[in-house]
Amino acid sequence: MVAVFLFQTCLRTIPTGYVLSSFFVPGDRQAVVGTKSGSLQILDVSSSQMLEEIPGAHGDKAVWSLDLCADGRSFVSAGADATVRFWDLQLVRLEGDDERAAARLSAVHRRTLKLDDEALAVRCGADGRFLAVSLLDMTVRVFYADSLKFLHKLYGHSQPALCLDMSTDSQILVSGGGDKSVKIWGLDHGDCRRSLLAHERDVVAVRFLPDTHMFFSAGKDGKVKQWDGDKFERIVTLDGHHGEVRVCIPFCNASSSIFRTLSDLGPLREPERQVGCLRRPRQDPPPVGAI
Repeated sequence: MVAVFLFQTCLRTIPTGYVLSSFFVPGDRQAVVGTKSGSLQILDVSSSQMLEEIPGAHGDKAVWSLDLCADGRSFVSAGADATVRFWDLQLVRLEGDDERAAARLSAVHRRTLKLDDEALAVRCGADGRFLAVSLLDMTVRVFYADSLKFLHKLYGHSQPALCLDMSTDSQILVSGGGDKSVKIWGLDHGDCRRSLLAHERDVVAVRFLPDTHMFFSAGKDGKVKQWDGDKFERIVTLDGHHGEVRVCIPFCNASSSIFRTLSDLGPLREPERQVGCLRRPRQDPPPVGAI
């Protein structure tokens, strides 16, 4: 089931499979979700309907991560079947549709990148140059996005990296893992510039501020922290959550000064969802964008 919220009000509830990953299509009218059973589902938010389901998109293996590509018209999915799959978003009329009916959004498989181990997280560079994938073997692989030619293999985490992100200029990559650390990598040479003991429990989300080298990390310890990726310094710690933080949600408006996080309250009972809206600390000058 997918629930769509506006702040604390539930706008829509859409029946789905067991959702592990998701993103909004540009325009925020449709969303794509990946499920534990390996399928992809395209949802129409306004009508609360499932437009299309692609069963077996990753066989019967979990779709751990989705990311929208820089062109806004394609996306990638990373799964437990040790592949990253590339999809094009297209408007199509399915067989049996009324000719007067509007075209539906559909995902068309374009190519597949085969890996050595289960893929846990994937991220496309904002400039379209690189593709980064975190694997269960505790490495991060970097490829050229156009040719899928291998570029770097990043070692250093003692537990698998659960999340990663690239700066807007594709100069640095950050990864966070089950070893509680955040690692900052240079993409020119694949060097680890700094390893930071960022949280008291697993690091589950990292996000750069657009057009800067500053980023946020979120952990299962309930804390969200802002870091300077050039000076390797912690800027601020945000304690707005009372449970595990699961994800940082970026706003589409690059001038926004607010970002959202999602956490669970009470691991021993049915999880109660808590959404925190945290205002970005002002700086001189304030950094551009938000996550």
